[in-house]
Amino acid sequence: MKRFLMMILLLLLAVGTAGTPPFTYAQDAGVTLTVDAGFGTYFRDGDWFPVIVQMRNDGDDLTGQLLIRPETTNGVLNTTRTPVALPQGARQTAILYVTARAFTNQVRVELLVEDRVVAQQSTPIRAVGRYDLLMAVVTESAVGSMDLTGAQSDNAILQADLQMNTFPDRLAALDALDVIAFSDVDTGALTPSQVRALTGWVASGGHLILTGGANGQATAAGLGDILPMTPTASDTTPDLNALATWLRLPPILSEQTVISTGTLHPDARVLVSAGDQPLLVRRSLGDGVVDYLAVDPNSAPLRRWNEIGGLWTALITTVEPLPGWGNGVIDWEQAAISAEILPGFDPLPDVVPLFGFLALYILLIGPLNYVILARLNRREWAWITIPALILLFSGLAYTLGANLRGNEVKLNRLAVVRSWSDSDSARLDAIYGLLSPRRAEYTFAVDETVLADATFRPLPRPAVVGSRLIGNEAQSSIVVEETGTFQAVGFSVDASFVAGFNAAGTIPAPAIRGSATFADDLDGTQIVRGSVRNETDLRLTEPAILARRGVMMLDDIAPGDLVDFEITLPLDGTPSAARRSANGVGSAFFSNRFSGGSFKQSAIDILGVDAFDQYRFNRRLLSLGDVAGQEQLRRQALLGAVIEDYFDATGRGDRVYLAAWGDRLPVETVLTGSEWSASDRVLYLIELSSTVTPGTGEVVIAPHRFTWSLVANNTLSDVAPLNLTLQPGETAAFRFVPLPDAVLKQVNSIFVTVDTVMTGVIDFPIEIWNWEAQAWDEVLLNGQSIALPDPVPYLGPQNTVLVRVSAQETDGFMRFNRVNVSMSGRF
Repeated sequence: MKRFLMMILLLLLAVGTAGTPPFTYAQDAGVTLTVDAGFGTYFRDGDWFPVIVQMRNDGDDLTGQLLIRPETTNGVLNTTRTPVALPQGARQTAILYVTARAFTNQVRVELLVEDRVVAQQSTPIRAVGRYDLLMAVVTESAVGSMDLTGAQSDNAILQADLQMNTFPDRLAALDALDVIAFSDVDTGALTPSQVRALTGWVASGGHLILTGGANGQATAAGLGDILPMTPTASDTTPDLNALATWLRLPPILSEQTVISTGTLHPDARVLVSAGDQPLLVRRSLGDGVVDYLAVDPNSAPLRRWNEIGGLWTALITTVEPLPGWGNGVIDWEQAAISAEILPGFDPLPDVVPLFGFLALYILLIGPLNYVILARLNRREWAWITIPALILLFSGLAYTLGANLRGNEVKLNRLAVVRSWSDSDSARLDAIYGLLSPRRAEYTFAVDETVLADATFRPLPRPAVVGSRLIGNEAQSSIVVEETGTFQAVGFSVDASFVAGFNAAGTIPAPAIRGSATFADDLDGTQIVRGSVRNETDLRLTEPAILARRGVMMLDDIAPGDLVDFEITLPLDGTPSAARRSANGVGSAFFSNRFSGGSFKQSAIDILGVDAFDQYRFNRRLLSLGDVAGQEQLRRQALLGAVIEDYFDATGRGDRVYLAAWGDRLPVETVLTGSEWSASDRVLYLIELSSTVTPGTGEVVIAPHRFTWSLVANNTLSDVAPLNLTLQPGETAAFRFVPLPDAVLKQVNSIFVTVDTVMTGVIDFPIEIWNWEAQAWDEVLLNGQSIALPDPVPYLGPQNTVLVRVSAQETDGFMRFNRVNVSMSGRF
């Protein structure tokens, strides 16, 4: 009995350690590791972050690999490694890019030499909340980093101080950041790959802030192509009161200051100037924005200014919203579904030949074998014929199964390409599904000669798809090797299983161009006219022109075609959620995070109302022959993976886009281990060059030409200026900012409208922020709207208007369908 129990114990021990890599630990190899992970230890769930490893070798020469793996870092999504060579006395720095889940609280880096761990070091990391803002500052200032955390937000603002030599050089490695600032630092030291990643990040929707002053030329040295103003010299200004005036604050910045002077970019907007010298200049680049502050915030008088947080608040809340697709892949379950759908191909064999084969097997090994042997009077031969038939049918089964599955890997290659009229580059976010015909080992990557600054990884979210599971265990077993390029190496995929992958990076912008013009009418109506030309060799199928809530479906655009369009935009519509704004407790109120308050209007516009199925019809209900239905489901899943519209607004602002489909991926695949064939589908989202023609005379800026953000609230529920419910004693304050092309030079009236109020009283007060008095003014809302004929005290930076609503203790709960702001005046 003791021997039996010992055998059971040994068996359980063997099973429990079967999945553990056979690594052994060396006590001392003379190697020391110093590790910094995340952005100042911060990271976002599922987003890339850097792990910086400094190595010192005081022992013998060694060659090995740095490794981060799920077995020692709980929550890391897959194993990551990079080779290293450390001669005796070497001092080296290596950067690994990894992804992890929000519960991860430490990263352990191991140095392996021939499967021996010769050194290891752990470092803590902290997940950023879904709605928190993460800002990075790069500076070499002797007086320290400038502080961006003074910006006003209803959620946390976190800041990380980064170094030039370890600044990420991969586009997707910057996605976790909301704002990046360079101040008093020589950006000429940035490498071309770092500049390319930063430029791609801005075009993808990032917000870059640069400062000038005494060291302004060095700060701008490496970023001249994207600056709104290129500094060429410096000068002094007697005061910076123009900044205070722009923020509607007392003019107390009366001290001589060094400012940068230079040449404005043709697309630049001067927000603030001191006389004829620009102090604050803005330029849009793609979906992002670059702000240039011509003074060093660490110099007097800004260094001692208590209100500088208001400057950062104004900068991050007065930019255009992001379109619904402006964040790349955000729903990984939908991404996994799209990766699994291969139109016209079923990974499982047809049941008819299987049942036929099984029936023949049963017939031969049973009745026929018996009858034949009985007639020959050799029933004893069954000891030979039955094993022989089993062997024969086993071989036939193997051959038949191999033929039914084929000999090629089937690759499902999907991509979203976003390009912009003011950029020569485009962003590509790709999803791959690798369907293996048999259990085999593969190495998989993308061609980085085309996809610059690429990242590559297994899909980071588990998803039950069809009858198979793409989950943590299958994905975490894949090793991503980072050796200048990213590749998944030596991973196994079982027969008829799909391994999902994701890649992101920068490609040359496709030669699809166009222009559009907005024309304002007196009642706020807008008409968009323009044209689009396809200068590629691709046929663009099912194209659609998208402008705010307007959509126009076009016929297929062949290579070389020029197509004109005209759209009348609807008058109704709500303001868009600002991209970098404060938000509520329960859901995201800005357009760069997904939330429960979102919907799929952009997906409906792209697919068409008749083609979009809001119930996500199950592909198992589609027959194998319904290739069109499977393709439609694949497209809808891809759109679901990248599109989230927020609170009844598309976030397109005063911009026009072409959405169209292509059938050829612009980036090649590198796969070793099998021959392969691919099924491609590409969604092109092309921003057209847009011009807003300002109306003449008195014009109306309608609510849909504003963005909104949350200033403050004391509720525990979702807070937005529509479908808002307040319990007695609760308040919510909102910031409304007109789009950049809707900022009036002269505002004659401000209109505040509260639509469909359900309350126990007829008249109730709302409050509007008086910027001159720095206080809330209470006004009585009689009915649904109020006009402010003297609007000047209520206009902040870029004509910002703050509105606060509340539910009095005696009024019971209040429900608002929507709260809107509009204004009239002249450009």
